[in-house]
Amino acid sequence: MEQLRCCAQQLFGGVPGSRGQKEANEWLMRFQQTPEAWSAALGIIQSLQTQRADAATLLVATQIVRLKVARCWTDLSSSEKLLVRQTLLQFLCACCAADQRMDRAIVRLTCATLGAVLVRSVLEWHTWKADLQQMVDASTAARNNEGMTMLLETLSTVPSETAGLVSASTVEEQQELLMTFDQEKMEVATAVKSALVNVPEARLRALLCLESWVVGCVPRVEGFGLNLIDLMKSELLGVLLEALTGMEEEMSMSCSELLADIVSARPADAHAEAFSIGVTSMTTHLVIATMNAFQRSDEAARMTCRCLARLATALALQCGDIAFSPAQVHVPSGGSRSLGSLFLDYMLQCTKCANLDVMEHTLEFWSFFLDQRTQPSGNWARICASVHEDQIMTTLSQVVNSLLQHCKYPQWFIRTEQLSSDDPVVEQIDTTRREIADTILSLFANWPGPPSAYIACVKGISDLMAASMEDVATVEAALYVLEHTIELFEIDSSDSEESEDEASLRCSVDASEGMQLLQCILYEALKVPKHPLIMRGIVRYVQTLCKELVLPGDAYIKAVCGLLDGIHFSTSVCLTARAVLQLSKSISKIIPSSESKEALQRTITAAINFTAAAELSSRGDLFEACGHMFSNCTDEDFNQGCTVLLQRNTTARGVPADVDTGATVYCTSRLIAGIEDRNRAVLVVEQFWPTVLQFVHANQVNIEGKKLVLRVYLNLLPLVGDTHETIWTSIVGFSLDWYGQCLSPECIKCFTAAARCAPSSELVRKMTETASTIFRRNIDLPPPGSPISEQVQHFQHILDHDGEKADTLVEELSNYLDFFVTIQDLYPDCLIHNGCGQSESILWTNVHLCCVILLTGHQDLQEKVADVLVLVFSSKRLPASALLELSTMAAPWIIEASLRLLDSEPLHRVRKLWNMLFELLHSPRVPQALKAVFAGAIQTIIPQSECFADMPRDTVLSIPKNLLQFKSREQFKRYVSQVAGHMKSAHNDC
Repeated sequence: MEQLRCCAQQLFGGVPGSRGQKEANEWLMRFQQTPEAWSAALGIIQSLQTQRADAATLLVATQIVRLKVARCWTDLSSSEKLLVRQTLLQFLCACCAADQRMDRAIVRLTCATLGAVLVRSVLEWHTWKADLQQMVDASTAARNNEGMTMLLETLSTVPSETAGLVSASTVEEQQELLMTFDQEKMEVATAVKSALVNVPEARLRALLCLESWVVGCVPRVEGFGLNLIDLMKSELLGVLLEALTGMEEEMSMSCSELLADIVSARPADAHAEAFSIGVTSMTTHLVIATMNAFQRSDEAARMTCRCLARLATALALQCGDIAFSPAQVHVPSGGSRSLGSLFLDYMLQCTKCANLDVMEHTLEFWSFFLDQRTQPSGNWARICASVHEDQIMTTLSQVVNSLLQHCKYPQWFIRTEQLSSDDPVVEQIDTTRREIADTILSLFANWPGPPSAYIACVKGISDLMAASMEDVATVEAALYVLEHTIELFEIDSSDSEESEDEASLRCSVDASEGMQLLQCILYEALKVPKHPLIMRGIVRYVQTLCKELVLPGDAYIKAVCGLLDGIHFSTSVCLTARAVLQLSKSISKIIPSSESKEALQRTITAAINFTAAAELSSRGDLFEACGHMFSNCTDEDFNQGCTVLLQRNTTARGVPADVDTGATVYCTSRLIAGIEDRNRAVLVVEQFWPTVLQFVHANQVNIEGKKLVLRVYLNLLPLVGDTHETIWTSIVGFSLDWYGQCLSPECIKCFTAAARCAPSSELVRKMTETASTIFRRNIDLPPPGSPISEQVQHFQHILDHDGEKADTLVEELSNYLDFFVTIQDLYPDCLIHNGCGQSESILWTNVHLCCVILLTGHQDLQEKVADVLVLVFSSKRLPASALLELSTMAAPWIIEASLRLLDSEPLHRVRKLWNMLFELLHSPRVPQALKAVFAGAIQTIIPQSECFADMPRDTVLSIPKNLLQFKSREQFKRYVSQVAGHMKSAHNDC
């Protein structure tokens, strides 16, 4: 016992991470598995009667007893079982009577242990209720309420412990255990009610206890637990409804969640009438007694309304056939109305509430409100039977208007002319408005009336926007919703007539009234006074509209001119310029140059007069847009336009010459990238290249200048690979020189682009060898012969402790992997050669690097590597012998990395790696010989892996067989998820 005390004190009081603490933990882990642990732990708990044990020792002792009860209860004799429960009871009673309160963690763990004992011995422990009452009596004598809290915590454990035993019992034992506790559920309800009414400090614990006993608490055992009918019989329903509207936020939230869960569990037909009475009572209470809460604006009312909306939505979704009853209800103002009519008004009030937290709960109900309109037996038919059609239509209109109001940004944010904010109000609107738009979309799609009724709905919002030209908040919200309603018109687009020349187009713009409406909305939006938020709304609307249909030519011209009117806003310039670039590509394809002159001239003017010097990419977008719109111009117009664009006009704006030169070089390269006539583009490259070289030589020591040049190279490379080998070689040479001087991810992007348009494979081979050698040196990776753990540790240290360097390293690795995949796809022979001064092939070195990255904890890199490894081992262009050698080297590390991630949270973060494992084991694209190597690694590594040390040995040995057996992707993923769950449970038990 003394050793136990010392180790417990060292574990909790020692130096964190010290050797002494580690040794204490290891000793306790071994000791708790021994039979002697019972008596030692119980002895420490019993010592509370004579002396005050320290908290650390008591906590460890209680944990040991909890573990032993779970694992070794059946090994005890009857007298030993009696001793355990008496010790726990006496300890809790002593805590109730003590002057000083015991540590809550110890008390809670002891109560959970006593609950586990109760479940395992209830059939022979006939006096358990009287014995548990001793805790309440002891606290009453000591004039405190600790005993009631302990009783509730003990009872809370019963359902979960029962669920665990049921899954491991025979059918007869299951039935007896379930019947025993199901007969006691009303006693639990009585205890909960007593605590809620009489013991304020135990009210939250009472709700937690009730929640643990709600029907469904024992999975796969239908009907076990407390349901709505039980709450009515015990008079708990009224107490909960009263607490729901109380002033304590946590109580109200717990009550609303609890009642929402209860109404979702509908009983069998035999109890349907009693359940209906309960739902009717609850609904009536809401619509009569709590409606006034929505008239208040204080913080307490906000919280109450949120809870009421949660419960009301659950009633509407789960019990709509009862809640929307035609039964008449007397209202306080006199007279009567149908319950359905009152409840529909109530849902509307929840939606109209100014607080987003309240409204948000109702979105799911309104999303499905009209879905069943065509079903005669659905909720819609019942609502129509109890609510007049005029009220329904008025309610729907008010719902849409209210939802639109909730999309509006506050005026103070409008005045900032920003697109985003870290203010909680703005963030909540950004988060919620997508759900709001989806809800409105669902309502419009099923709107009562003819099939095209949604067109009138969309027109209503369009008219609101047109009538609110000076109200930025309303116009922006309307634009946001209108953008999402475009998908309503896909049906019309599929019915349009298409010519043979337009077979690939989705629709003709004037195929229907709906298409004309969408076009009119665009024109109205372009008339609105400009604001950054409005510009963003127009950009999104135009982009979505162009994806769905082909507009007439003048629509593209008007859109470009309208967007350029608002390009001066610095916060929205990037979005606007990018949209102009996208529209220019459509203009070049479908509009003659004579009709697009206005858009071209406006774009040239905007590009020349661009004042947002910091947004060089946006200015480049405008230059590239001009390049696209030059497509159908005559040579004279083309030359004249290029001359105007490329003239040096920055001196008048006072921009320094070096900055101006860099901007000119970059924007010229973007212009070239946009020119669709290859001959014209190559001609401009030839004239432009001396200027590029001049700028390159002027920036040999300027890092930012080099990065700008690399962006220029990316625009020029696609044009020079097969026509100007000298320029291609010069670009690659400069990139390799600069890459050797600094860690620059932009250089690798140039290598990737150069490989896609290389003049010859020999040039690619030299580039690949040099780039790979410099890459290894730049990332400072330990030599290939060093242990892989050392290399993993090297990466992990950088990723965990060096923020700026880590970001650069991640980008560098990601770009290099893209380069590797490109070379593998286009020039696989270049990977078989050894790198400069390397003993291994570039392919071997890169796959080895992938394994190192896979063993680090960086999710984005791990996912990228997973894709790369699948591509490598399924390649048809790499030699089979090389792949076999690679698989032998990589398989153990790939399997080890996959096993480590089984215990990750959340699971969705690692599913791509599990998919990689499936591909390597089962994909028909992977050669059978390679799959055999990975299968062998699975069978060797899993039985020896420490990842499964806490799981039963038989279970661990079955894992390799099952992984190789499940050849369906879904079955494989499901099984791996189950293994991950078992691993977590085993770790938690320990």
